[in-house]
Amino acid sequence: KIILILILQHYLFFILALIISIPLGSFYNMLIYRLPHQKNIITPPSACPNCKAFIKWHDNIPIVSYIILKGKCRQCQQPISKYYLIVECLSPILMAGIFFTSISIAETMIYYFFFSALMVIFFIDLEHKIIPNVITYALIIIGIGLNFIYMEFQTALIFNILGLGIGAGIILAIIYLYKKIRGVEGMGLGDAKLFAVVGIWFGWQGCLIILFLSSFMGSAVGIIGILNNKVSMKQQLPFAPFIVLASLLFYF
Repeated sequence: KIILILILQHYLFFILALIISIPLGSFYNMLIYRLPHQKNIITPPSACPNCKAFIKWHDNIPIVSYIILKGKCRQCQQPISKYYLIVECLSPILMAGIFFTSISIAETMIYYFFFSALMVIFFIDLEHKIIPNVITYALIIIGIGLNFIYMEFQTALIFNILGLGIGAGIILAIIYLYKKIRGVEGMGLGDAKLFAVVGIWFGWQGCLIILFLSSFMGSAVGIIGILNNKVSMKQQLPFAPFIVLASLLFYF
Protein backbone atom coordinates (compact mmCIF):
# COMPACT_ATOMS: atom_id res chain seq x y z
CA LYS A 1 0.00 0.00 0.00
CA ILE A 2 2.82 2.40 0.84
CA ILE A 3 4.49 1.76 -2.53
CA LEU A 4 1.15 2.31 -4.31
CA ILE A 5 0.61 5.59 -2.47
CA LEU A 6 4.11 6.76 -3.38
CA ILE A 7 3.53 5.89 -7.05
CA LEU A 8 0.19 7.73 -7.02
CA GLN A 9 1.81 10.76 -5.40
CA HIS A 10 4.58 10.66 -8.00
CA TYR A 11 2.18 10.73 -10.92
CA LEU A 12 -0.13 13.21 -9.20
CA PHE A 13 2.84 15.57 -9.05
CA PHE A 14 3.48 14.90 -12.75
CA ILE A 15 -0.10 15.83 -13.72
CA LEU A 16 0.01 18.96 -11.56
CA ALA A 17 3.43 19.98 -12.92
CA LEU A 18 2.24 19.38 -16.49
CA ILE A 19 -0.80 21.60 -15.93
CA ILE A 20 1.34 24.37 -14.43
CA SER A 21 3.89 24.15 -17.25
CA ILE A 22 1.27 25.11 -19.86
CA PRO A 23 0.60 28.69 -18.61
CA LEU A 24 4.32 29.01 -17.89
CA GLY A 25 4.77 28.71 -21.66
CA SER A 26 2.89 32.01 -22.01
CA PHE A 27 5.24 33.57 -19.47
CA TYR A 28 8.24 32.40 -21.49
CA ASN A 29 6.71 33.96 -24.60
CA MET A 30 6.41 37.24 -22.73
CA LEU A 31 10.11 37.04 -21.76
CA ILE A 32 11.09 36.22 -25.35
CA TYR A 33 9.23 39.30 -26.60
CA ARG A 34 10.04 41.80 -23.83
CA LEU A 35 13.63 41.08 -22.78
CA PRO A 36 15.23 42.02 -26.15
CA HIS A 37 13.23 45.27 -26.14
CA GLN A 38 14.18 45.95 -22.48
CA LYS A 39 10.52 46.19 -21.49
CA ASN A 40 9.03 45.66 -18.04
CA ILE A 41 8.14 41.97 -17.61
CA ILE A 42 5.40 42.71 -15.06
CA THR A 43 3.39 45.49 -16.67
CA PRO A 44 1.60 46.37 -18.90
CA PRO A 45 -0.66 43.39 -19.74
CA SER A 46 -0.05 41.35 -22.89
CA ALA A 47 -0.87 43.14 -26.12
CA CYS A 48 -0.92 42.38 -29.83
CA PRO A 49 2.55 43.09 -31.27
CA ASN A 50 0.89 44.59 -34.37
CA CYS A 51 -2.02 46.82 -33.28
CA LYS A 52 -0.96 47.05 -29.60
CA ALA A 53 -4.51 46.20 -28.43
CA PHE A 54 -4.53 44.57 -24.99
CA ILE A 55 -5.31 40.86 -25.13
CA LYS A 56 -8.32 39.83 -23.04
CA TRP A 57 -8.04 36.82 -20.74
CA HIS A 58 -10.19 34.58 -22.95
CA ASP A 59 -7.89 35.30 -25.90
CA ASN A 60 -4.81 34.54 -23.81
CA ILE A 61 -5.47 30.92 -22.87
CA PRO A 62 -2.29 28.97 -23.75
CA ILE A 63 -2.49 26.85 -26.92
CA VAL A 64 -6.32 26.92 -27.01
CA SER A 65 -6.70 30.63 -27.84
CA TYR A 66 -4.10 30.46 -30.61
CA ILE A 67 -5.94 27.57 -32.26
CA ILE A 68 -9.40 29.16 -31.87
CA LEU A 69 -8.21 32.49 -33.29
CA LYS A 70 -6.33 30.65 -36.06
CA GLY A 71 -3.11 32.40 -35.13
CA LYS A 72 -4.51 35.90 -35.66
CA CYS A 73 -5.25 38.90 -33.47
CA ARG A 74 -8.96 39.27 -32.75
CA GLN A 75 -8.76 43.05 -33.24
CA CYS A 76 -6.58 43.63 -36.30
CA GLN A 77 -6.64 40.10 -37.77
CA GLN A 78 -2.91 40.24 -38.37
CA PRO A 79 -1.09 36.91 -38.01
CA ILE A 80 0.69 36.20 -34.73
CA SER A 81 4.03 34.40 -34.90
CA LYS A 82 3.87 30.61 -34.74
CA TYR A 83 6.67 30.80 -32.20
CA TYR A 84 4.05 31.63 -29.56
CA LEU A 85 2.28 28.32 -30.13
CA ILE A 86 5.54 26.41 -30.40
CA VAL A 87 6.83 27.71 -27.05
CA GLU A 88 3.50 26.99 -25.31
CA CYS A 89 3.60 23.42 -26.62
CA LEU A 90 7.28 22.91 -25.83
CA SER A 91 6.85 23.85 -22.16
CA PRO A 92 4.74 20.79 -21.16
CA ILE A 93 6.74 18.55 -23.52
CA LEU A 94 9.91 19.68 -21.74
CA MET A 95 8.33 19.02 -18.36
CA ALA A 96 7.25 15.51 -19.39
CA GLY A 97 10.64 14.63 -20.87
CA ILE A 98 12.57 15.76 -17.81
CA PHE A 99 10.09 14.12 -15.40
CA PHE A 100 10.56 10.68 -16.93
CA THR A 101 14.37 10.95 -16.97
CA SER A 102 14.87 12.48 -13.51
CA ILE A 103 15.42 10.55 -10.30
CA SER A 104 13.60 13.00 -8.04
CA ILE A 105 11.00 15.75 -8.00
CA ALA A 106 13.71 18.27 -7.07
CA GLU A 107 15.79 17.32 -10.12
CA THR A 108 12.71 17.54 -12.33
CA MET A 109 11.93 21.09 -11.25
CA ILE A 110 15.55 22.27 -11.32
CA TYR A 111 16.20 21.05 -14.85
CA TYR A 112 12.76 22.05 -16.12
CA PHE A 113 13.41 25.67 -15.20
CA PHE A 114 17.01 25.41 -16.42
CA PHE A 115 15.98 24.21 -19.87
CA SER A 116 13.05 26.63 -19.92
CA ALA A 117 15.58 29.44 -19.49
CA LEU A 118 17.65 27.95 -22.32
CA MET A 119 14.49 27.80 -24.46
CA VAL A 120 13.98 31.53 -23.92
CA ILE A 121 17.60 32.12 -24.96
CA PHE A 122 17.08 29.87 -28.02
CA PHE A 123 14.23 31.96 -29.44
CA ILE A 124 15.68 35.36 -28.49
CA ASP A 125 19.00 34.60 -30.18
CA LEU A 126 17.24 33.08 -33.17
CA GLU A 127 15.23 36.28 -33.70
CA HIS A 128 17.50 39.05 -32.40
CA LYS A 129 20.99 37.47 -32.27
CA ILE A 130 21.47 38.46 -28.64
CA ILE A 131 21.68 36.50 -25.41
CA PRO A 132 20.28 38.41 -22.40
CA ASN A 133 22.84 38.77 -19.60
CA VAL A 134 20.07 38.63 -17.02
CA ILE A 135 19.44 34.98 -17.91
CA THR A 136 23.03 33.79 -18.28
CA TYR A 137 24.19 35.50 -15.08
CA ALA A 138 21.23 34.07 -13.16
CA LEU A 139 21.96 30.55 -14.44
CA ILE A 140 25.64 30.86 -13.51
CA ILE A 141 24.84 32.01 -9.97
CA ILE A 142 22.11 29.38 -9.46
CA GLY A 143 24.32 26.63 -10.91
CA ILE A 144 27.23 27.53 -8.63
CA GLY A 145 24.90 27.57 -5.63
CA LEU A 146 23.35 24.19 -6.47
CA ASN A 147 26.78 22.62 -6.92
CA PHE A 148 27.75 23.72 -3.42
CA ILE A 149 24.46 22.35 -2.07
CA TYR A 150 24.68 18.92 -3.73
CA MET A 151 28.48 18.41 -3.64
CA GLU A 152 31.15 18.56 -1.00
CA PHE A 153 32.69 22.03 -0.74
CA GLN A 154 36.07 21.18 -2.27
CA THR A 155 34.51 19.13 -5.08
CA ALA A 156 32.02 21.91 -5.88
CA LEU A 157 34.77 24.53 -5.84
CA ILE A 158 36.90 22.62 -8.36
CA PHE A 159 33.83 21.74 -10.46
CA ASN A 160 32.76 25.39 -10.64
CA ILE A 161 36.24 26.76 -11.39
CA LEU A 162 36.93 24.22 -14.16
CA GLY A 163 33.44 24.49 -15.63
CA LEU A 164 33.47 28.28 -15.66
CA GLY A 165 37.08 28.61 -16.78
CA ILE A 166 37.06 26.00 -19.54
CA GLY A 167 33.51 26.80 -20.68
CA ALA A 168 34.10 30.51 -21.16
CA GLY A 169 37.83 30.20 -21.87
CA ILE A 170 37.53 28.00 -24.96
CA ILE A 171 34.96 30.29 -26.59
CA LEU A 172 36.97 33.43 -25.75
CA ALA A 173 40.01 31.79 -27.36
CA ILE A 174 37.98 30.92 -30.46
CA ILE A 175 36.64 34.49 -30.66
CA TYR A 176 40.19 35.90 -30.41
CA LEU A 177 41.76 33.51 -32.94
CA TYR A 178 38.89 33.84 -35.45
CA LYS A 179 39.10 37.64 -35.37
CA LYS A 180 42.90 37.51 -35.59
CA ILE A 181 42.84 35.23 -38.66
CA ARG A 182 39.78 36.49 -40.54
CA GLY A 183 39.45 40.02 -39.20
CA VAL A 184 35.80 39.58 -38.18
CA GLU A 185 34.06 38.22 -35.10
CA GLY A 186 32.85 34.64 -35.52
CA MET A 187 31.08 34.47 -32.18
CA GLY A 188 29.91 36.92 -29.54
CA LEU A 189 30.62 37.31 -25.85
CA GLY A 190 27.08 36.07 -25.18
CA ASP A 191 28.14 32.67 -26.52
CA ALA A 192 31.11 32.62 -24.11
CA LYS A 193 28.80 33.41 -21.19
CA LEU A 194 26.39 30.70 -22.30
CA PHE A 195 29.23 28.16 -22.40
CA ALA A 196 30.16 29.29 -18.90
CA VAL A 197 26.61 28.29 -17.95
CA VAL A 198 27.07 24.93 -19.66
CA GLY A 199 30.35 24.35 -17.86
CA ILE A 200 28.83 25.16 -14.47
CA TRP A 201 25.81 22.89 -15.00
CA PHE A 202 27.38 19.96 -16.87
CA GLY A 203 31.05 20.15 -15.94
CA TRP A 204 34.04 20.78 -18.17
CA GLN A 205 33.81 17.32 -19.80
CA GLY A 206 30.15 17.89 -20.66
CA CYS A 207 31.08 21.33 -21.94
CA LEU A 208 33.54 19.84 -24.45
CA ILE A 209 30.96 17.34 -25.69
CA ILE A 210 28.33 20.09 -26.05
CA LEU A 211 30.87 22.27 -27.90
CA PHE A 212 31.51 19.44 -30.37
CA LEU A 213 27.80 18.72 -30.88
CA SER A 214 26.81 22.37 -31.28
CA SER A 215 29.71 23.05 -33.68
CA PHE A 216 28.76 20.01 -35.75
CA MET A 217 25.09 21.05 -35.94
CA GLY A 218 25.96 24.67 -36.69
CA SER A 219 28.38 23.64 -39.46
CA ALA A 220 25.84 21.22 -40.97
CA VAL A 221 23.10 23.87 -41.03
CA GLY A 222 25.53 26.44 -42.46
CA ILE A 223 26.71 24.13 -45.24
CA ILE A 224 23.15 23.12 -46.15
CA GLY A 225 22.12 26.78 -46.15
CA ILE A 226 25.01 27.75 -48.43
CA LEU A 227 24.30 24.89 -50.87
CA ASN A 228 20.64 25.98 -51.05
CA ASN A 229 21.55 29.67 -51.37
CA LYS A 230 19.79 30.43 -48.09
CA VAL A 231 22.94 31.52 -46.27
CA SER A 232 25.90 33.53 -47.57
CA MET A 233 29.52 32.66 -46.81
CA LYS A 234 29.90 35.81 -44.69
CA GLN A 235 26.58 35.49 -42.86
CA GLN A 236 26.85 34.87 -39.12
CA LEU A 237 24.38 32.31 -37.80
CA PRO A 238 23.09 32.62 -34.22
CA PHE A 239 25.00 29.97 -32.29
CA ALA A 240 22.97 29.82 -29.04
CA PRO A 241 20.19 27.66 -30.58
CA PHE A 242 22.79 24.99 -31.40
CA ILE A 243 24.25 25.21 -27.88
CA VAL A 244 20.75 24.73 -26.43
CA LEU A 245 19.98 21.75 -28.69
CA ALA A 246 23.36 20.16 -27.92
CA SER A 247 22.73 20.64 -24.17
CA LEU A 248 19.37 18.87 -24.53
CA LEU A 249 21.01 15.97 -26.37
CA PHE A 250 23.70 15.73 -23.71
CA TYR A 251 21.18 15.76 -20.86
CA PHE A 252 18.83 13.15 -22.34
